[in-house]
Amino acid sequence: MSVEVLSSNEVIADLYYAPASEESSALAIDYVVSQILNKYRWTTPAIVKEYDREKNVVTIQPAIKEATTEESIEVCEMDVPCVVIGGGGWVTSYPLQKNNTGWLLTNDKDISLFLQSKKISEPNTYRRHDWADSVFLPDIISDFTYDKKEDEKAVVFQNIKGEIKAAIDDESLRIKFKDKTKIKVDKQSIELQTEEKTDILIEQKAITIKTEKATIIINADGVSIKADQDIKAEAQKINIKGEVTIDGTLKVTKDATFDSNVSISGSESVSGSIDASGDVTGSGISLSSHVHGGVQGGSGTTGGPQ
Repeated sequence: MSVEVLSSNEVIADLYYAPASEESSALAIDYVVSQILNKYRWTTPAIVKEYDREKNVVTIQPAIKEATTEESIEVCEMDVPCVVIGGGGWVTSYPLQKNNTGWLLTNDKDISLFLQSKKISEPNTYRRHDWADSVFLPDIISDFTYDKKEDEKAVVFQNIKGEIKAAIDDESLRIKFKDKTKIKVDKQSIELQTEEKTDILIEQKAITIKTEKATIIINADGVSIKADQDIKAEAQKINIKGEVTIDGTLKVTKDATFDSNVSISGSESVSGSIDASGDVTGSGISLSSHVHGGVQGGSGTTGGPQ
């Protein structure tokens, strides 16, 4: 589509239909100027019909009808480049869908040769502000959800309903997922929440991991593990270095080897006990089957151990 230049006869014809008084030269001049400007394209809202993301060509239809002396008519669909913000090796691209909205921006001159070369180019024709030299700027306009309480001072990248979101402000980075999982990072902590509960909290002085029935806390006092059910550790070999205190029953289902002394103590003195269903051997002597020499057989028993 090219610019039409008004001839003197056309100007006179247009003036004939001007609503201005024939005695008002100012209104007549204003009408002539407006008729000339009407031949140029500037900016208009548009609606997406189709988008080829690979080629970055969007088929749009201007949303404002063209007015004639008799009626208003819809402007034909047209294919134009889509504005994709980018630079420095980075790009922001959107999956435009049918009926998305935006703005049709018309350039001053013919941009066809520039689009081919991406270099300084001559205008290929004399057309000016023609829709053939337009680009489409996507714009949701107002149809999106905004969380004023949480994002009033934040830069937000989200879906329309705000179910999935990344927000950055002066205090923190927040990431929200559709299943209510949230990640918050600020200068004091890193927090992971699922179903409105804090599952992982990493702070300067502590790390807290929570599930529905267990909690692990790592801080200056050590490591604390609390669980309503069993705690299981499974590995080919588990090494523990340091003193181990067990407040409860210790059950070993396979062999146990002690490379040093074993001391058993009760609450007041050495009064604990060892029960064994099998034999106990000390220095090669069986506890259950050893014999004592130097005694005479009979019905009596020996005295207590010394």
